This record gives sequence, C-alpha cells and structure tokens, in this order.
Amino acid sequence: MKKFINFLKITAYFISSIIIFLCLVIALEYSISLGKTHSFVKVKHKDIGLLQKDEAKEIFKSIEFDTLNNNIRFEFDDNSWEIGAKDLDLKFDMDKTYENAFKLGRSGNFYKDISERMNLWMMGINIPIECKISENLTSKFINDIELEIKKEPISSDVIIKNLQVVITPSQIGLKLNQKLIKDFIENSLVHDNGGTFDLPVIYIEPLLDENKLENVKDEAEIIISNPITIKLPEDSYELDRKKIANIVEFKKLIIKENGKEKLVVDVLFNNKLIKYLINSISYKIERVPIDARFIVEDEQVIIEPSVDGKKLIRNEFLSQFKETAHRKESRIFEAPILILKPKLTTEKADSMGIKELVSTHTEYFSSKALNRVHNIRLITSMLDEILIAPHEIFLFNKTTGQRTKEKGFLEAPTIIQGELVDTFGGGVCNVSTTIFNTAFLGGYKIIERNPHQWYISRYPPGRDSTVSWGVQDFKFENDTDYWILIKGDSTKSSCTLSFFSTNFGREVEIITTPFSNFKDYKVKYKPDPEVEEGTEVVDSEGVDGRDVTVTRIISKDGEVLGNEKIFTRYYPKNKIILLNPKDYHKLVSQNQ
Repeated sequence: MKKFINFLKITAYFISSIIIFLCLVIALEYSISLGKTHSFVKVKHKDIGLLQKDEAKEIFKSIEFDTLNNNIRFEFDDNSWEIGAKDLDLKFDMDKTYENAFKLGRSGNFYKDISERMNLWMMGINIPIECKISENLTSKFINDIELEIKKEPISSDVIIKNLQVVITPSQIGLKLNQKLIKDFIENSLVHDNGGTFDLPVIYIEPLLDENKLENVKDEAEIIISNPITIKLPEDSYELDRKKIANIVEFKKLIIKENGKEKLVVDVLFNNKLIKYLINSISYKIERVPIDARFIVEDEQVIIEPSVDGKKLIRNEFLSQFKETAHRKESRIFEAPILILKPKLTTEKADSMGIKELVSTHTEYFSSKALNRVHNIRLITSMLDEILIAPHEIFLFNKTTGQRTKEKGFLEAPTIIQGELVDTFGGGVCNVSTTIFNTAFLGGYKIIERNPHQWYISRYPPGRDSTVSWGVQDFKFENDTDYWILIKGDSTKSSCTLSFFSTNFGREVEIITTPFSNFKDYKVKYKPDPEVEEGTEVVDSEGVDGRDVTVTRIISKDGEVLGNEKIFTRYYPKNKIILLNPKDYHKLVSQNQ
C-alpha cells in the first residue's frame, strides 16, 4: 500500500513537471513571437515563422512570382488546352495571406490555440495563399473548351426506307464538367504548381439506343412483311407492302416505370391515312337501305322490293386490321359489315294490305290564279305517298304542316271572317276538299269536317272542307284493318287524291238533297280611287245563303253498315261593288 502511494506521488510530480515545462515553453514562445507569426508557419510550403509582415514580404514576392508562372494543361483525345495564372489575371493578396498566418494560435480560444501551437511544433502548418483570378477570363477559357468538345446526345430512330426497317445510329453526348475544371484551375494553378490533367468531361447517354429499338424494328418488319387482303361482299381489296409501310408511323412516348420516366417508341398507324383507308373500304361497301315501294299500275298495286343497307363496322374493322398486320401468315380478313334493314321491308309491305284502288276524287280549278295553283300542287305533293295505319286518325294540318313562306307557299286569297284576304297557302282548301271526298267515298269514318262560310259552286254541294292552321282541320279515321296509301297528282287545273288499300266489298251511296232555306245576299259598297266617277265596278259577285243535307249510306253484301247525314248551312256572301270615293260618300250621306 505504501509503495502504491509513492507511485502516485511520483506520477503526479512528473505530470506537474511536464505541465510547468510546457507553460514555460509556451510563455517563452509567446514572448519570442510577440508581433510575429508563430514558429513553423508556412505559406505554400515556405517558412514564414517568427516573421513580421514586412519581413515576410520578400518571401511573398517569391511565392507570387512562382505562382504567376504556373500553367495548367488539360488533355482530351488528341486535343489540349493550356492557360497560365497570368492569363487569368491572378491577383495575390499579401496582407490577407499574412493575416491568416498571424491568426494561427491566436483565436482567443485557449484550447484551440494550444492545439494549433502543438500542431505547429510537431508538424508545422501550411496555409494557402489568398489570391483571386478573373471570373470572366476563367469562364471564357472554360466556355471555349465547352464549345469545342460539346456534343448533344442523339437517340437512335427507326424508319422505313425502301421497304426496309432501319435503325439509325445513336450518339453519346459529351459536355464539360464545369465545376470540376474550375476546381482544378483554382486548386492546381493557384494553390499548387499547375500541371497537366485529363479534361474532366461528362458523358450523356442517349434516351434511345440501337438495343432499345430492336423490338420495335421486329414489330415493324412483321407489319410490312406481306400484303394484306380485305375480303369485301363482292370483291376484295389488297394493301401491298408499300401501302402498308406508308401508314406505319413510330411515335415516341414518355412513360413511368418504377417511378422514373422512360422514353419508348410505339409502332402505330397514321390516323389520317388509316381513316382514308377505312373511308375507301366504306365507300366500296356501304349503301343506304331502300324502302319497299308501292307502284300503281292500272288501279292495282305492285310492291317494289326493299333493299337492305350495309355499313362498315369501323371500330371492329380497325381491330381486325391491326391484328392481321401483326401476323406473318394468314394476312387476310373479312370486312365486318352491319346489315341495315329499311324501315319498310318487303315483308312488311306485303302484310299492309295495300293492293288496289279503294276510292278517288278529283277537283278542278282555274289555272289563271298562278299563286293558288302553285299552293295546290305543292300541298298535293306533300300528301303523295303518305301511309295511314289501321285505325289511325289522319289530321290534315299535322300531316302537311303550317303553310309558310319558308316552306315555299305563296300568297293567295283565303276566306277570313267573310272576306277574301291574301295569305300564304291560299287555295289549299281545294286539296282538303279533295281528300275529304276521297275518304267520304271510301266509306271511312269522318272525325272533323268544316264547310266554307259560303257556297262555292265548283265543289260538290255539302261536300266541301275548309282548313285553317290552328283553327279548323280535316280529320278522318282509317277504320279498317288495312293500311291506306295516298297517291296524289295535280295539273294546272286539277287535283286528284286516291286511296289504295284492300277493297273488302264496302259500298258507298251518296244522296244529296236540293238546296233549301235560301237567304238573299246583300250588296256592300267600297270606295276605290281608281274607279271613275259615276261608274260602278263589281269586285265580287254575291252568293245567296242556303242549306243542304248529304246522306252517306255504307253497305256490304246488301247489309247497311252505316247511315249518316251531314247538314251544311252556307251563309250569304255579300256582293262587293267599288265606287269612286266621291260617289261612295254621296251614297253614304243619302242612306243616313
């Protein structure tokens, strides 16, 4: 135990002695280096220890001279680029360099200062010189090299040339590592002795190279390997290899794979050219469906058969074309076609019962009233080929529509509130009267019929029918189990409407009573400046009012199926006489 205590005392004395010695050494070194750099301080490996600023200047000038004569050289392939410190306008800052050297061991932090001084004593410390080179000159040197060596990466491409699929060569891109070359210049040229170095470059891989396009090439070669034959209903259409190659295109796409973007190439068909191909095929195939037609010959009806339409199923065609194009063998497919049935097929027309003439009626009119004739012929054409289903109610206004200028109707006289007024469609009552009589004579059920306000002698007594849009209509019901086909025909002076259906033996007898209950018309005067004074001009003749009754007896095989009476009252139509205004006013004064 006593020996261990003695050992501790000896050790303590030894350590204390070392500390005291170090303190003395530090104190001595501090006194020696007062106002000077500490011992063993070096600048660019030259000792400036224990020197004041003025004493270190000569050494700094030597360092500056050596540094200004430094050159740096970069080599790449067979090219080289060299530049010196003078070329870069190097500026040596002696004051700042000495200041950095003087601060070693004088930071004010005891432990840091002791550590730095220990390092100085044991190894010495070499500090870099403080200097600057021209940023502009350095950048120009670097940029000149960049312009000389820079190469953009070129991706491979795939093209079709002379019916051969070719992959164009790729090129690796090259650019200067500007940060690294700048570090070389600053560290080796300024802080070292320059030298020769490999030019720091960065190689840039192209997004697509030959290997990445091999599968694309293989796909394209299959597509253009052989002609493609498209079977059509009546013939076939062949696309030779050249035509196929013309519609092939290669499209670059950016996709994400494992979270990273990747450039790929797809083999596609040019939208515009594939659409042209589809339209060409469609033109050879497609036709609109044609309805069956009823042809009248000698009061009998012959059915002209319907024709099915055809339409290319475009989406399916495109799918089959693409599938066929990606096969080396069996490069043939049948164009997918949709059969379009007409609205009126032959079968349906056969079942409608439109076989023969059932009833017909013709009305006549003056050919001199051109606008009126035009309107009559126009609306007759609208009724031609109209079909009326069994038990359907025919409405004249709904079927023909409103009579307007836009539909081609002209202005002609129309009876409105007892007077003739020009309106678009004037004269169509001639047609409504015609179709009323056709339905009446055919034994069909009359739903609505309106007589004219006064009697018109060219129409059968009690069998006229007027219409007015939104006010008066003509309606009848096809009260049979067979369809009705209306055929219309007109000339400059006549209008004929005929019903074709199945004549199942229904007979119609019409009995018209003599006129009765006559009412005298009145004379009405109107002023007209174009009439000479002392004369009268009859503008329109008067018509007496009267009553008439028409009886329709419908029978079949001698059995009466219906007996109906239609009573009509026609009101008097005033006689209109035109007078000179002076004569008119005299007449009015005399009657007051």
